[in-house]
Amino acid sequence: MTTAPLTPRTRTRPGKVMGATLLGTSIEWYDVAIYSMGAAVVIPQVFFPYLDPGSGILSSFATLAIASVARPAGALLFGWIGDTAGRRPALIGSMLVMTVATVGIGFIPGYASIGIMAPVLLVLLRVLQSLAVGGEWGGATSYAVEAAPPRWRAVFGAFPQMGNSLGIFLSSAVFTLAALPGQEFFLETGWRIPFWVAGGLGLIGLWLRFSIEESQEFLETKQNRIVNPHAQKARMRPGLLLLGMGLAGIFSAGAYGVVGTYVTSWFDTETRQRSISLAYQIAGVLGVFTPMAAQLLTNAAGTSWVPVAVLYVVLSVISVWCVASRREGPLVESDDDAARPASAPAR
Repeated sequence: MTTAPLTPRTRTRPGKVMGATLLGTSIEWYDVAIYSMGAAVVIPQVFFPYLDPGSGILSSFATLAIASVARPAGALLFGWIGDTAGRRPALIGSMLVMTVATVGIGFIPGYASIGIMAPVLLVLLRVLQSLAVGGEWGGATSYAVEAAPPRWRAVFGAFPQMGNSLGIFLSSAVFTLAALPGQEFFLETGWRIPFWVAGGLGLIGLWLRFSIEESQEFLETKQNRIVNPHAQKARMRPGLLLLGMGLAGIFSAGAYGVVGTYVTSWFDTETRQRSISLAYQIAGVLGVFTPMAAQLLTNAAGTSWVPVAVLYVVLSVISVWCVASRREGPLVESDDDAARPASAPAR
């Protein structure tokens, strides 16, 4: 039995699709990036001051690792919502959870005020962040492809990936501005400003996502009760699915573990802070365009993912080498650290 085609009014305008996916995803990843930066430069001193500097940094980094376990759960939860209730509710839900969690982190009192409850609340809100971002990327990509004009699906599918880099650019810029008044202000109040800014950005993202229509492809699939072919393939080849999940985890750890957090922990001087912030902003701008370039490269290679994968591996090796070639870091004592008084903050 066939059904009548859906009316054109169910189609979202391309500009709204771009706004809901490109800008919406950039807001979500802005929230992730500011926590990654905060974990390196301020969270050890505000939430773990009772530990020595090295243990404080490790504890701060552990909040990233522990909460990241929730990301696959978020993908399952919001993926289920997207497949049953629709892409639009899933996108709205992930944005709402991320906004509440990020703004909440900005309002948590430090350890000096509420003791051990400070890091406990931090981890809980960080878990909510991971749940939200776990559902964001897949949901935004699905919606972008399904709601795009037929001949532009590949281009629109790159928008969520471009939003990732745009979020990094925004987070670095806001974090740098918040640190301008000085270290004392930054540790007391300044570090909270980027998290509060996330509230305004989240409202913009929610407005964008409330304004879109459900994707026509999803409505047709639900109306005709079509079985998801991708789900069938995943059940037939679970090993390939696990391999893909593992590679995605490595990418996430490299992007936000090494770059977003570990390198940021070298913000020990004003010169380094400006240099690293500028590098982040340049990388963010370049990263806005590379997903589209990768899509064009993939199309030129006959839809093969091999050229893109090789390019990513080469760039990753170069980046890791640049980081590893530096002998000093936040957990390595240099001559300057040895000469610093015990009361001075360590890197």
